[in-house]
Amino acid sequence: MLRAEPAWPREDLFTLLVARGKTRKTLRQATLLGPFDAAELTARMDAEAQALRGEGFLPGGLEARIQALQGTPRERALAAVRLGWRRDPAAVEPLLQAFSTAGFERSAVLDALGLIGDGRALSVARAEAEKKLLSRRRSGVEALRNLDDAEGLVLARGRALDRLPDEVRLALEAPVATAESVAAVLLALPVKEKGLALDSLYELGTPLAASTVIAALPKLELAAPHVWRYVKSVLKRSLLRRDAPVFGAVAHAIERAARKTPGTQAELKSGLDGSVRKTAVFRRLTQIYVMRLSWRHLRDLARYEPGRYAEAAAEVLARYGPEDTTEPTAIAGSLSTCHLLHRILLGRSERFELERSALLHRVRGKKPSALKKGVREESYPELWDASPGAYIRLLAAGRLREVHEFALTAVKRAHRSAVETAAAADIVAFLSAPHEETVELGLIELNRRFDPRAPDLELLQALAKDGRPAVREQTLRWLELAAPVWTRNVERTLALLDSKDGLLREAVANLAVAELPEAGAELRQALAERIARLLVAKETEPGQHDGLARVASLALLDELTPLMSLDDLIVLFATGSSGARSVAGALLGRHPEALDAIGLSRLAALGSHEVASLRESVRALLLSALPALRLDPSPLFALVESEWPDARTFALDLLRSELAPSLGRAVALGFLDSRRPEVQRLGRDLLYRDVPSLSPHEIDSIVDRLVQHPDRAVHAVALELLLLAPESERTLRPELLPLLRGTLFDLTPQRATKRGVLALLRSAALRDEASARLAAPLLSDFVGTKGRLDFEETIATLVEIRLAYPGLANRLQLVGGPTA
Repeated sequence: MLRAEPAWPREDLFTLLVARGKTRKTLRQATLLGPFDAAELTARMDAEAQALRGEGFLPGGLEARIQALQGTPRERALAAVRLGWRRDPAAVEPLLQAFSTAGFERSAVLDALGLIGDGRALSVARAEAEKKLLSRRRSGVEALRNLDDAEGLVLARGRALDRLPDEVRLALEAPVATAESVAAVLLALPVKEKGLALDSLYELGTPLAASTVIAALPKLELAAPHVWRYVKSVLKRSLLRRDAPVFGAVAHAIERAARKTPGTQAELKSGLDGSVRKTAVFRRLTQIYVMRLSWRHLRDLARYEPGRYAEAAAEVLARYGPEDTTEPTAIAGSLSTCHLLHRILLGRSERFELERSALLHRVRGKKPSALKKGVREESYPELWDASPGAYIRLLAAGRLREVHEFALTAVKRAHRSAVETAAAADIVAFLSAPHEETVELGLIELNRRFDPRAPDLELLQALAKDGRPAVREQTLRWLELAAPVWTRNVERTLALLDSKDGLLREAVANLAVAELPEAGAELRQALAERIARLLVAKETEPGQHDGLARVASLALLDELTPLMSLDDLIVLFATGSSGARSVAGALLGRHPEALDAIGLSRLAALGSHEVASLRESVRALLLSALPALRLDPSPLFALVESEWPDARTFALDLLRSELAPSLGRAVALGFLDSRRPEVQRLGRDLLYRDVPSLSPHEIDSIVDRLVQHPDRAVHAVALELLLLAPESERTLRPELLPLLRGTLFDLTPQRATKRGVLALLRSAALRDEASARLAAPLLSDFVGTKGRLDFEETIATLVEIRLAYPGLANRLQLVGGPTA
């Protein structure tokens, strides 16, 4: 026996007890060695163990386990499992002999050989890995993995890929494959194919395959007949691999499913004899057995591989969420059905007891009792303290307040340093925890780490990728404070501009634009070269280029101009993202040859493009083409009707200030036909310019055209033209009556306009009887409005018409004759 104990009263020194004997009860020749410090103790224990082996002694229980390999198949299987945990090379030959005569226990024996890791098992492992029977194939492949047989694993992965459905294999091999995308394809398979695909995927042993299994498990119906056996296979593989994340996911998924379904029965084909028989699937006894197996695995880890226990336990605890809780009762708490959680967090508790037949954790006694101060109820507390990183995992990924309270208590008690050394991504994850103290702890730690003069750039990059509002707010403050630092690093700047959060991406771009003028020319050039290459590539998601484009357009145009030819810009316009097109638009104005290459008409059409920077560049090029536009201003006519206000304003200003002499009466009338007020105003101004040179016939023709327009603003122009004619030339035509009537009866008219219409009607009516016949009915209708000033003026006009044309009927009736 070898046993180390503290050398009291010194806590930093140890003594080593060495004793010999056939059994624990017959130990003799006890010798106490030491004291030793921790380093010396390890070396001395190894030396004494080697000496005992040389004398023929074996570790306690090893010989008994080897002897058990000669027993019944069940005894052989159990002995093999224990030998696998012990990993003692002395068991290899007995295990190989047992394997040669094994029956159903063959897989357990091979699992043990693989865990021991002795190369003598390589040939049998390769042979078993090629078997069709799931249990034998699984044991063979996992033994190859534990034996680190690269060649054998390549062949096994090839066979696993062949078993995968085509759609899953294609999703797995896609350039941008993610766990979620592959899991979605797997879950869409027919029920009979899902289980085999899941197990084959995990057999591949790649990080993506493992992540896909974790992503798919919560959405699988574990009790389905063709799913459960393969989920169980995944669990066994995770145990053999010591794969804590997958073990935690599958153990929790099984426990969750056990709470929801009693299982089923189905006609299934046996893998042993090929016969089809009615088989129980995921029934209650199976559920209890597997949940106990999961805890037994954790317990064995604590005994044989204590360094792995806390990691595996944390992965299990991190899977529990509010959906796993139940309404508490007088005898059972809200977590009473969470078997593994109870075993891990409350395994040493005296407040609860386990009902083994149902794996239900009940309150001990008649009512719940409070936890006594200073008492630790978790199983193996010393192993948790030896692996404080497990507490960080719980704070970063845990979804239950009870789990966070456990980890927070440990951190406050003795492991604050674990938080200070934790990865930045884990601290960021604290901010989304369901416990306010965890969130506060994360903020405190992040603020402690942040130094604007020497910021943690990896931390900033991790925060930028997070995307949650609370994280974004903190990140923006730090990015602003540290902008003079991170903007001097091309790679970090590009990584921050690649954030999936659009608001943060825009803020990063604005900060970079503000800082880059102060950066060196060499850095700006390097950044411009990288951005030019990135903009040519396709976006993997909408808006990915927006931040790059903003920096390029506002801070790096001088550096980008020689890097991108006109042909490059034309390609970007045709195939690039919206951000890439905006940069191309901003650069286009810096290429004078674009005018000849694109053509004036096509260039003007680009002036209405949706990309603002392109419209701006087009305006610069059009200004350089003024001589050609003076000869033919028509390319600008489409711009005045553009949907973009900046394009319309530019075209109208240019036409008014530089090209007005080139615009004739037809252009003016065309502008008046527009529905846009600003275009109509330009048409009106151009038309008024030519009024002095127009004949009465030409004015009448223009007015007749304008009165047909539906816009009242155009009617006002027509009316103004009528009123501009001398009184001696004013005549009425039936076509003008709707215009004149509309003006008189307008509810909100211009007083001067109404007076002008009345004056026009009077002068025209007194000139000839034909005009009077048109004016009199209109004036007779209008006199009924009874506005005092209008009434008097209208009555006076009707009197004049009656006196001038006595035979012309109107509403006015004269009583008596004129007086002398």
